[in-house]
Amino acid sequence: MKYRRLFSRLFDLLTDYPGIGASRPSLGQQVRISIVLPYLVFYRHSESDDTVTILRIVHGRRNITRALIGGRS
Repeated sequence: MKYRRLFSRLFDLLTDYPGIGASRPSLGQQVRISIVLPYLVFYRHSESDDTVTILRIVHGRRNITRALIGGRS
């Protein structure tokens, strides 16, 4: 229940402020990251249609690579 609430809060925040996460251009074009400890949430915001796409949620101890989150440029 704790994580459900924390992720829900983050997703609500991303709905209103999609640019809030730190940009990670080395992982792909327009890729951003937010944190729900110990998890990292990778997402992309498309300004053209104002959508946020969650690319991957991974444990923070993982070795994060472009391939892990979808790899598209």
